[in-house]
Amino acid sequence: MKFTASYIAEAIRGRLRGQATLEVERLVDPRQLESNTVAVLFTKDIPKEIPADALIVVPEGTSIPDRVNAIEVPNPKLAFARLTKLFHYQKELRGIHETAVVSPSAQISEDSYIGAYSVIGENVKIGSGVRIMEHVVVMDGVEIGNNTVIYPNTVIYPDVVIGKDCIIHSGCVLGSDGFGFVLSEEGNQEKVYHLGKVLIKDRVEIGANTTIDRAVLGETIIDTDVKIDNLVQIAHNVRVGRSTVIASQAGIAGSSQIGQYCMIGGQVGIADHLTIGDKVALGAQSGVNKNITKPGVYLGTPALELHRTLRIWSILQKLPELYKKLLRFLDAQNEQR
Repeated sequence: MKFTASYIAEAIRGRLRGQATLEVERLVDPRQLESNTVAVLFTKDIPKEIPADALIVVPEGTSIPDRVNAIEVPNPKLAFARLTKLFHYQKELRGIHETAVVSPSAQISEDSYIGAYSVIGENVKIGSGVRIMEHVVVMDGVEIGNNTVIYPNTVIYPDVVIGKDCIIHSGCVLGSDGFGFVLSEEGNQEKVYHLGKVLIKDRVEIGANTTIDRAVLGETIIDTDVKIDNLVQIAHNVRVGRSTVIASQAGIAGSSQIGQYCMIGGQVGIADHLTIGDKVALGAQSGVNKNITKPGVYLGTPALELHRTLRIWSILQKLPELYKKLLRFLDAQNEQR
């Protein structure tokens, strides 16, 4: 894959200073910069030696030597993300593998792909450019939007709806029953059957081995542009707002509502029927047991505003010494009596 410097500048929305026709073949680490490669610098420090036929991406306002081909951008991290997309190679796949099992009632676009040993159920609708890889099970009534990719060993239960441009990584289970039981008069756990659906909107990415439960009634909803890491559990009737990101091993209990643009750290636990407002960040291993409506950073169990949690932790570090002082004070009081 080759791209000209001018094409790259347009793709990452930067300003080119250098040869517009320079051809670039690979995105590399700055320490591996060589001919016909491009690297992103996250600071304004320019390496002393840069090949004349290489390209660098730098923060705006960087002092660039005349001999260096560079693209200035306001946000190098965002430019790097766009470059990874540009250089990401995907093999062109189309058609239905001879070992796939596909229901005659399924509606599959001609330019989509169904991989080996995958199973497509009744009345499934698969949009244009969808890539369903090997050993995927898509059960009855599922709808999958254009250009979505589903990686091997994923299971999609009946009536799940997945939007456009989504990425579902290996081992995901979407639409399984949530954890719902009621103790009967005889002392048995009576199952609550889940009759609802899962709705996953556009541009959602779901990491490997993540599970999203179907609603008891209504829908479990993952909104547009949400990004979910590996090994995350999202329970029945949860709603996750637009552009929220959820890190690995987080768990969200049933019927909780997560706002837009939230950041949920690794191993965070959120209890059931809670509301988390917009632009809330929850630090790793936080435990949330009450509603959080004010934007900001929260940490700890129970999760409190960051500055308060840090003060509590600071005091906890001093507890052994404080305890000794308290004992000495009590001994002195007893002696005076």
